[in-house]
Amino acid sequence: MMNARTYMRMVLDLYLQIPGTPSRICANDRALARQWFARQIRIDIVETALLLGTARRMFRSSEALRLAPIRSMAYFAPVVDELVHQPSPKNYIDYLRHKLGFKTSMDAG
Repeated sequence: MMNARTYMRMVLDLYLQIPGTPSRICANDRALARQWFARQIRIDIVETALLLGTARRMFRSSEALRLAPIRSMAYFAPVVDELVHQPSPKNYIDYLRHKLGFKTSMDAG
C-alpha cells in the first residue's frame, strides 16, 4: 500500500501537469490530496478526473461563456466524486489521454 507522502506527491505532480493549472501548489491543494488519500481514492481515479475535467473545459461550445482560470485542485473535486460514485469504463483514461494528446507521469511503461 502506498503511503500518504507518495500518494500526495503523485496527485500533486499530476495536477501540475494539467494545462491551465497554476505552476505552484497551495496549502488547500495539499489538504485536498490528503483528504483523497484518507478516503482511499485511487490514483487512477484522480488522474481520470483531472483529464476529464480538462477535456470538459477544452471541448466546450465556442459560444459558451469563457471560464475563469483554474486556481486550485478543488476545481476537479466534483469530478473525482463523480467518478467515485460512477466509475468510468476501464480504458477511458487511455481515451482521454489520446483525445487530449496528453501523457502523464503515470503513463510510464
